[in-house]
Amino acid sequence: MQAVVVNVSPILFIPLREQFHLTFSQLGLLVLANFITQLLCDLSFSGSIDRHGFRPYALLAPVVALLGFLLFAAAPVLFPQNPYIGMLLGTVLFSGSGGILEVLLSPIVDTLPLDEAKKTAAMSFIHAAYSWGQVVVVLITTVLVFLWGATSWPFIMLLWCIPAVLTFLMFLVAPFGDRVAEDNRQKFSEIFKSRVFVLCFFSIMAAGATELIISQWASSFIEKGLGVSKTIGDILGVCMFAAAMGTGRVLYGTYGAGLDRKKVVRFCFLSLIFCYLAMGLLPGRYIVLAVIVLGGFAVSIAWPTMLVEASGKFPLGGARLFALLAAGGDSGSSLGPWLAGKVMDMASSSHWALRLGDCVNLTVEQVSLRAGMLVGVLFALLGYVVLTVLCRIDLKKKGER
Repeated sequence: MQAVVVNVSPILFIPLREQFHLTFSQLGLLVLANFITQLLCDLSFSGSIDRHGFRPYALLAPVVALLGFLLFAAAPVLFPQNPYIGMLLGTVLFSGSGGILEVLLSPIVDTLPLDEAKKTAAMSFIHAAYSWGQVVVVLITTVLVFLWGATSWPFIMLLWCIPAVLTFLMFLVAPFGDRVAEDNRQKFSEIFKSRVFVLCFFSIMAAGATELIISQWASSFIEKGLGVSKTIGDILGVCMFAAAMGTGRVLYGTYGAGLDRKKVVRFCFLSLIFCYLAMGLLPGRYIVLAVIVLGGFAVSIAWPTMLVEASGKFPLGGARLFALLAAGGDSGSSLGPWLAGKVMDMASSSHWALRLGDCVNLTVEQVSLRAGMLVGVLFALLGYVVLTVLCRIDLKKKGER
């Protein structure tokens, strides 16, 4: 269901843009609204989840998602003068569901009676489930747009109400582990004062941005920026990106117990720097498609691995700890795609994009989309620097021993 919340509207960006004459900034604002809402929910619900338990909020999340999908689908009917308003409001609603689930799922896994290696594997597997869900969402949505036509997007949104209903039914009977007792729980102030927490926060922020810039803009970038048909591009690019991400998480969960987490994640961010540079600068469309897939593998373990790293440092953090870390991820997930959209719009109205396009035989739109994707380099570089600092802290502690 989280895969639907995050990925279904980006697959529909080009149909929505052409049908309602939306700008890249407006589409980027939908992404921003999605993750800002998730961020606010991360911070708002963590305390009450620790007090009242997992089940009430696990049941609330799919109900809110269902209402959001219905409102998004009905936007042209409810707001005939400006359907974008309905899309924005629907996005806020179903994003609230994603935010609640984000605060819930990691602490639920953390309550499982497992040792650290097995818990790392479990966290990787649950994040892999999101990636495989993304594959399903992209495949089904893309095929339906091809079969039913671009104007069928409201019916496609209605179809995605089914996972919300199924999630509600499953959480009615799902067993939950024991939460951290309130007397033992670490306070916000104690967590905030830790330099390690701040670094983990920014590493997850960088991971969210580098993952979602590709995830949210790849469909539009491949179709308009590379000139590949939507159906082929979504399957070979977006689907394979998600599949590579899921594969990376499964492999790390299965074989990564003996590896140094921080060094592996630092190498992932270094790989992402080259991936984003290639997306923005390389000419061959199928080479770029291959790089997008490689980017999915590179970004796969950064977020879940750093969650486990932080929970190991703060074992009594409770849902609050995961909410703070999720807020870091959501801030990156909102800022990255939104900033990419702003750069695309700025480039599309600039003279240098026109001149550059003439020099390299690209349209202004293609130059703009490539310029927007280069924003990912900044966040990948941030992640690499943060992980380098974390590795040095570890080396210093080992030297003091």
